[in-house]
Amino acid sequence: HPRVVLAWRANELDTMVCQVRDCFLASGKGASVDAVTGERTDLCFARRKEGAAGKHNKARLNVVRLAMRLRAASQRPQHWAHALENAGIGAPIVNATYEQLAEFEHKRSALPFAITNFRRLAAALGFHV
Repeated sequence: HPRVVLAWRANELDTMVCQVRDCFLASGKGASVDAVTGERTDLCFARRKEGAAGKHNKARLNVVRLAMRLRAASQRPQHWAHALENAGIGAPIVNATYEQLAEFEHKRSALPFAITNFRRLAAALGFHV
């Protein structure tokens, strides 16, 4: 039977800001802009490369319907699970958020929780942990 793991970022606003800065979203949701001038930039995903040091961009979000978009985005994991079930993938679907997996980077006390979640995901994929 198929093995399914869903992982996503729970902080939808942070996700949207990164997507706009990387130019992954349609222009109606916002624009990647130069951090100094505020003018549109095409730095986009290249901002993550080594040679982009000293170049900074920000996201200028279109706030019209922002709350609606964030609410809809927060429902995505449930939508994905439902779509998988409708497609006949009735396998146990194990999930975790990026924050559950990476919070230990900012809060050392979260390390045991992250380890538990990584083990749970790895076991769901068939790894012996």
